[in-house]
Amino acid sequence: MKQNNAFKMRFLLALMAILATIAGYATQLSGSVTISATGTASPTVFRNYLSLITYLTGTGARTDNGPANAGAPFGLSGNLTVNVVSGTITEKVIIPSTITGLGANKLTFLGASRTG
Repeated sequence: MKQNNAFKMRFLLALMAILATIAGYATQLSGSVTISATGTASPTVFRNYLSLITYLTGTGARTDNGPANAGAPFGLSGNLTVNVVSGTITEKVIIPSTITGLGANKLTFLGASRTG
């Protein structure tokens, strides 16, 4: 009987760890993220603006080959600061007003340098 309970406990702990890992990819953003043309793409580092917008709005493939947001909820769960690393990123994006949480939270872009 004790062996059976120990097995059940290990199984439940393993299942919880797997679910926590999966849930970590489906997230609304808050805090800070980085846009860096030379950075390694991750859930908090984006190599271009379009990848950030894609992550905030759905499950689509990111153009920087970073991990996609696996499922709802999308958008912002709090204020988000986007730190833009110095470098050349030449793209035009439109930030959709339909991003979940955008009306209640601030989306701030901070550039490391400005030329021109």
